[in-house]
Amino acid sequence: MLSPSIRYDNYRSKEKSQGNYSEHRWSPSLALLWKATDWLDLSARYNEAFRAPSLQEKFTSGNHFGYSSRGRATSNKFISNPNLKPEVAKNKEISAYFHFDNFITQNDKAELTTTFFQNDVKNLINLETYYSKPNSAFNFMPDLSQYRNIANARLRGFEIEGKYSFNNLSFALSYGQTRGKNKNSGEYLENINADKYSAAIDYALFANALKLGARISYYAKQDRVPQDSPSYPSYTLTDLTASFSPLSGSLKNIRIDLAIDNLFDKRYLPAFNLMEGTGRNVKVGVSYYF
Repeated sequence: MLSPSIRYDNYRSKEKSQGNYSEHRWSPSLALLWKATDWLDLSARYNEAFRAPSLQEKFTSGNHFGYSSRGRATSNKFISNPNLKPEVAKNKEISAYFHFDNFITQNDKAELTTTFFQNDVKNLINLETYYSKPNSAFNFMPDLSQYRNIANARLRGFEIEGKYSFNNLSFALSYGQTRGKNKNSGEYLENINADKYSAAIDYALFANALKLGARISYYAKQDRVPQDSPSYPSYTLTDLTASFSPLSGSLKNIRIDLAIDNLFDKRYLPAFNLMEGTGRNVKVGVSYYF
C-alpha cells in the first residue's frame, strides 16, 4: 500500500527591532506498507518537515535556573535570539514487524518490531548552555542559555522491541539508541537521549478487569557529548502500574488507574539535564464513562 501526502506551512514573524521575516514550504511525505508474508510486515517512510521557532525559543530572556557556587547564589540567564531560523528536516525510516500466532503453544503470540531511522536537519534548533567567560578559572556551571541553529545536523538510530504473550501474561524487552552529530564539525549534539534498555511484564486478572504491570528501565552512560561537556552516569528506574475497569456490574463505567514512577526513589540525572530527575511519584486517576 502506497500513501502519499503533502503539507504546506507559511511562517511570518514581525519584530520591531529586527523587521519582518517570512518563509513558506511544501513538505511531501510518502509511506509504503508491504505485507510480505503472513508473519512479516515491512514499511518504509520518507517525509520532509518544516518547524518554525516558537516564541519561547526566539524571545525568552531572564533567569533560566538558579544554583549555588562557592557559597554564593547565582543563576543561568536566557539570551533571546530573534534571528533564529526555522528547521527543515528530511526524515527516512524503515521498519519490520514479525508476528507469530501459536508460536510455542496454543493461544500465545510472539512479536518483534525493528525500526531504523535517519533524520537530516538544516538549522536544527538546539538549546545551548555556555559560559559568558569560557576561559575563566572561576567557572562552575554555565551561566548563559540560548536557542541556536545548527546548520547541518544528522540524527540516526534504531529501536527494537520483542514481546511474548500467553493468555493473560505478557513479557516485553526493548532497546533504543539515537546518535546525533553536527555534520559540519563532526561534533556530537547536545540533548540526545542516552541508550535505553527496558523489560516489562503485564498480567491481567478477573477477565481483564484488573491489569498489573511492572517495568525496569536502564539508561546507559551518555558520554557522546560535545567537546568539553561532562558525561552523564547510567541509572536504573523501576515503575509499577495498575488499572481497574470492571466490564459489568455497578462499577462498569468507572476506571481507576494507579502508577508509581521511580519506585525506589532513585536519584538520577537524565542526560543533558541540569537538574535531577523526579523522585518517587505516585499518581491516581479516576475516570467515569457515560
